[in-house]
Amino acid sequence: MDSLLTPSNQLRSHNMFFAIQIGLGCIGTLLFSILLGTVLYDSFKLKNGIVLAAYIILITSFLIEDTIETQVGVYFMSLFMIPLIQKQIALKLKN
Repeated sequence: MDSLLTPSNQLRSHNMFFAIQIGLGCIGTLLFSILLGTVLYDSFKLKNGIVLAAYIILITSFLIEDTIETQVGVYFMSLFMIPLIQKQIALKLKN
């Protein structure tokens, strides 16, 4: 990447919400927060403790690291969260 900053000044933010705010603006941050809130609300409403616990861990991670922009974060989201959300959608459609 061509930048006028020296490599020592090219640091990442340590907050996923802040990184989304910078990258996508207010509307992107609002949509991201609504997405997270909807999943949390549905998992609480359906009493799906596994998804609720996983999302609490994920949101806590968002507060201290730009999780989705790291390899481990993408791995966690794709391997653990997507199947859990699919199961939650199936439960929601069943009820």
